[in-house]
Amino acid sequence: NSFISVSMIGGDLCKVVVDNGKNLPKKDVLLSASVHGDEPAGVFALLKFLKEEVNNYLDDFRFFVYPCVNPGGFEKNTRNNLDDININRAFADPARSRESKIVQDSLVDGPKNYVVTVDMHEDDLDNLSADELKEGLLEGDFPKSFYMYEICEDKEKRLGRKIVEHLEKFDVKVCKKDFIYGDKNDGGVISYPEGYLNTIYAQMTTFEGYLFKNYTKHAFTIETTGDLDLLEKRVWIQLEVLKFILGEYKK
Repeated sequence: NSFISVSMIGGDLCKVVVDNGKNLPKKDVLLSASVHGDEPAGVFALLKFLKEEVNNYLDDFRFFVYPCVNPGGFEKNTRNNLDDININRAFADPARSRESKIVQDSLVDGPKNYVVTVDMHEDDLDNLSADELKEGLLEGDFPKSFYMYEICEDKEKRLGRKIVEHLEKFDVKVCKKDFIYGDKNDGGVISYPEGYLNTIYAQMTTFEGYLFKNYTKHAFTIETTGDLDLLEKRVWIQLEVLKFILGEYKK
C-alpha cells in the first residue's frame, strides 16, 4: 500500500521517504531519532512505525524519516558521534558536525514546510552524561520521567498538554518539576519561546531548533527517561506520542 524510498546519504546515514502514490492533498511530516547514539528507543519506535503503522496514515501524510542521525554513536552506544561531537549542538550555519551537515544538505532537496517534526530522544537512564555535566548541569536536574519540548508560537495549535494527559491515562510517569535543565517546565512540557531559559538550548542549534527556524512551525522533541528502564516501554511511549500527534493533525 506504500511506496518506500530508502537512500543512503553521506555513506552511512539513512533517509526514508514513504508515500502511497495517491493523488491526494497530503501533509509532510519529518521524523528522526538517535541524534544521540546512546538513545535507542526512538530508532526502534520509528522502525516499528514504518513496518506496522505507516500505512494507516498515508492518505493524509507523506513521511520523511531519518531513523538514526548518529549511526556511529548508535553502533558504539555513545551520546556523541565518533568525533566526540554532540550532534544536537551542531545544527548551526555552517554545520558543526559531519552528520548535521549531511542532514542539512539533504533537507534542501525535500519539502520546505513540514506540518510537524518529531525528534525522538531519551535521557541517560541512570544519570547525567559527562557531556551534560560539562555544560554545567547538575545531577539534581535529572528528570527521571517523561517530558517533552514543543516549539510552536501559535498557542492554539500546541499539543503538549494533550499529549501528557493522554500518556497519564496509561500511568506513564511525567516530570512535574518546575524546571528541567534550567528550562521552565509546565507539567511535562517545555514550550518555546517562554520556556527556553537554558542558554545553551536557546542557541537553537539542536535538530529541533534548526527545523523550526527553517522548515516547520511545529517541532517536538520527545524524551523518555529515568525509571522507564524497559526498552519496550520506552518504544511504546515514543510510538504512542507520535500516533497521537498524527491523529491530531489528521483531523
